[in-house]
Amino acid sequence: MLAGLAVVAIVAVAVPAIAGSNKPHHALGVAKKAKKKANRALKLARRGVEVGGAPSFAEVNGSASTSSTSDYVPLGGPSVTLSVSQAGNAPSGTALIEVAAQAHIDDDAGAVALYQDGSPMPGQSDVCDQVAGTPGPALFTSTDGLSGTWSTPASIVFTGNCGSTGPAAPVMFVTTPGNHTYELRYAFCGCAGSDATFSQRKLWVTPLG
Repeated sequence: MLAGLAVVAIVAVAVPAIAGSNKPHHALGVAKKAKKKANRALKLARRGVEVGGAPSFAEVNGSASTSSTSDYVPLGGPSVTLSVSQAGNAPSGTALIEVAAQAHIDDDAGAVALYQDGSPMPGQSDVCDQVAGTPGPALFTSTDGLSGTWSTPASIVFTGNCGSTGPAAPVMFVTTPGNHTYELRYAFCGCAGSDATFSQRKLWVTPLG
């Protein structure tokens, strides 16, 4: 859409200039410049689509379990890799993303955390960590003895969990421009039972640009 408008605007400027000129060479030069500007506008528009705006999505339907209470462990994803651009009207080296995540967690309480390039993503809920006794800040945690689908955002409710029971909603994180890989990792809260089992795991990451 933006590319089309850019091309239309360039042509609208070029055509009167060509029509009003009595010099063929001048008219040809104007036409070439207009074409060059149109091609540049198309490239910028395409680059904008590739770099930011569209959400990346991945899911893993199969179940996997962990008994780890000291570290978040990878259980086969989901994960996404994308390019994040410099955020407008922000300090240099600043990029913004929105993340939504969801997982079905069986009766024994578990926690889900976001990792960026193999390291814990800064800005997750340290309150979840305190309430559920997780290995570190989490995107969300479940309640022991209550099997179900849990999702972002983190929110403490009367059942003692630190997450949402409705559709996954996005939360914002600050990162750096460039290519990044985002992955969900998992932990057992150790309240009861021997491990936590996760299935129907979903991850959405949207670069804001």
